[in-house]
Amino acid sequence: MIDSQIFRTSREAARCKIPVEVARNSFGYYIDIPNGWETYRSPEELIGFLGIHNTHAARFLEIIEDLGPLTEEEHDWVRRYVSFYSGVARLLSSTGTRVDLKGDVAETLFDWRTILKFTELPCRVLDYGAGCARQGTSAFLRNKDNIYTAVDSTLAGYTVQNLVLSYIDTFGTESTFVDFLDLEMAGKPFPEISKAKPGSRFHVPAWLAEANIPEKFFDVIICAHVHNELSGPDFLRYIWAVEKGLAPNGIAYVRSELTAQDTRDYFDTVDLHGLDIVSIFREKDIVPIYSKYESAYLTTVFARKGSSHYKHAIKSKAVEHSFTDIKTGPDISHHAGGHSIERNLQLISSAKKKTALVCNGTDAAKTFLKIALIGKGVDFFNRFLKPVISLIRNKGIYSEEDFLGDKKDETGKKLSAFDPDVIVIASQQLFAIEEEIKKMLPDREFPLRRHYWYPVLFLYKESVNGADKIFDKPIFGPEDLPSVS
Repeated sequence: MIDSQIFRTSREAARCKIPVEVARNSFGYYIDIPNGWETYRSPEELIGFLGIHNTHAARFLEIIEDLGPLTEEEHDWVRRYVSFYSGVARLLSSTGTRVDLKGDVAETLFDWRTILKFTELPCRVLDYGAGCARQGTSAFLRNKDNIYTAVDSTLAGYTVQNLVLSYIDTFGTESTFVDFLDLEMAGKPFPEISKAKPGSRFHVPAWLAEANIPEKFFDVIICAHVHNELSGPDFLRYIWAVEKGLAPNGIAYVRSELTAQDTRDYFDTVDLHGLDIVSIFREKDIVPIYSKYESAYLTTVFARKGSSHYKHAIKSKAVEHSFTDIKTGPDISHHAGGHSIERNLQLISSAKKKTALVCNGTDAAKTFLKIALIGKGVDFFNRFLKPVISLIRNKGIYSEEDFLGDKKDETGKKLSAFDPDVIVIASQQLFAIEEEIKKMLPDREFPLRRHYWYPVLFLYKESVNGADKIFDKPIFGPEDLPSVS
């Protein structure tokens, strides 16, 4: 494991080489107000980082809803991933402490489903802000010849990554892992990543990345739930890493919103960068060739102009590839938000559930799904709902006033009798209406909630896609996974 004092000394030495004002906001994770990524009292506390995406618990149902049923190959990957991190936890502590891994399992599955649409294995991966090195573990479990490089600048994160990548080394007879911090301490020269053998893994502190990231080398550069949470200097270091390191036909994978809000004086501690990643990349001829709001977060793929991915996006008629000319992050969110609404409405209209329904004047044999549409008369109704209204077989249409005016009691009785499977709220007052619905239907729950960019909210009583049952309960270890039939 990395010694904390060696890590801090190396980082402070790097900060001393740059202007004071830049150094103050360099090489850290500044959104992390409690400093959890910097401090830990014992190795046991590091186990929590192995399941760090439990922080997305409020959106977990939406994540697994879009994942849907897993393939046999994905189930096998999950078993190997969980077994791997259970082993890492045992290295950190003998107390039996474990963490629920299902959030990281789901997120990583989604990441690689998307990445593999654009990349063939084996490939060369740069992971910027590597967390618990889950992308490195996934790369290893998918193809042992993948070349992986992790870049980070936080003590706890870097320590976990070092342990994980070292543990991968024990699965082979030959050492394939190099930590640049170890070499710096030993006074040994750094290897050339561009000359890496298949299966090599590298760990590079962010302050050593500039001199050691090879030019146009990486097929995939991953930045998942990181870029918007950096200071200005650290964000520009990431931009530089992509500009320098992205291969001619490589992709830069970004999972998170593209535009930060309330960037100034965040929690009275730091200013986040607030810079527009799309316009900055575009200045460097790196453009969005894919974007989609899916599994609870906006996911965007960038590629160099002139690359095969760029040419494919230009020719494609698929809406998720229609972003090559978009110039700003908010514009991408605007378009992806509209596409998301359209997909949800198409899903609702095509869902065929065999359910006992109160038919509301529709032939029961033709009734597929009951749906309440709230917001008649507003612009969002006309724009997004009206075009598909005829496709929805059984519907009750209500207005905002039905929920916010003096007809609440009458509306509640009608809504309760109608007993919808899905509720769509298209209104600027969607949150107030949602609260009224909870009061009107106190004994009924709509656990799956979808809302992005526009004031259009979808509430589902149950899964439509059929979320995989592997996620029905926490996953602390292999014993929590269903047995192979």
